[in-house]
Amino acid sequence: MNYKTLRRWELAYTNFLKKIKSVEFGCVVLDYDRTLCSDRRRLDGPDTDIINEIERIIKLGYLIAIVTGRGQSVKNDLKKLIIDKNLHENIIIGYYNGSDIGFLSSDKFPNVERKNAVVLENIYKELKDSDINEFLSLSLRPDQLTVEIIDGQDWRFIKPALYNLVMDSKDTGFIILESSRSIDIVVRPKVSKLNVIAYCENELIKKGISNYCLCIGDKGRYPGNDFELLTYPFSLSVDEVSTDMNTCWNISPKSVNNADSCLIYLKSLKAGNMGLIFDYE
Repeated sequence: MNYKTLRRWELAYTNFLKKIKSVEFGCVVLDYDRTLCSDRRRLDGPDTDIINEIERIIKLGYLIAIVTGRGQSVKNDLKKLIIDKNLHENIIIGYYNGSDIGFLSSDKFPNVERKNAVVLENIYKELKDSDINEFLSLSLRPDQLTVEIIDGQDWRFIKPALYNLVMDSKDTGFIILESSRSIDIVVRPKVSKLNVIAYCENELIKKGISNYCLCIGDKGRYPGNDFELLTYPFSLSVDEVSTDMNTCWNISPKSVNNADSCLIYLKSLKAGNMGLIFDYE
């Protein structure tokens, strides 16, 4: 990297820090797997330190939003770990990458009784009939088809074939996203993690506090499933960043990532007048 380019990035970093420290946030929007929840805790939910920070932020009067490729399992984990049911009314969940959104306190979400999108049903059938089906675990929801590799060691061999099969589809109106453990094929333009931002902004206006959100995720570069969420102007990554100089920076210590980075970011949030201040040193 030449000196001129280096100076551009240094200036962009400085400007980003000034920007993210200059506003107050009414809501923190978080990815789930490998952001809130470590691989080690995948089947149990976020660890105690993370849960304590979520509860602290809510008790200060602000909102938490979680947007995930998962469905009911996230709801079950959070209800088990956050015992005070009153706090559930201040936690928004965007299930299946933002296709179904509601409060943790609501029994209406996620709603898997809706009709499946035709484009996803077609892709599901193609994968079921394919030569690689024996290597795959498929879960079809109304607006999302999740594809997992049964044996992780087969991933690098199966993934190219999977992409070829899906992209060879004659259908349109979908996008392929990658999470830490799966590939999610979602309906477009209907499904986006940015849907959660719009939902949160509406709720923040009702509460009369800052309608800015702070977004935190781990996969900020496409095809990562946080690539859209972390285009929001006030976004932090705990792992992969995009090429956008203006947002999606990973500013955690060099030896720290994922849920540990998220914990550092959350602990840096202090109460302001109309929202949370990012007081990161």
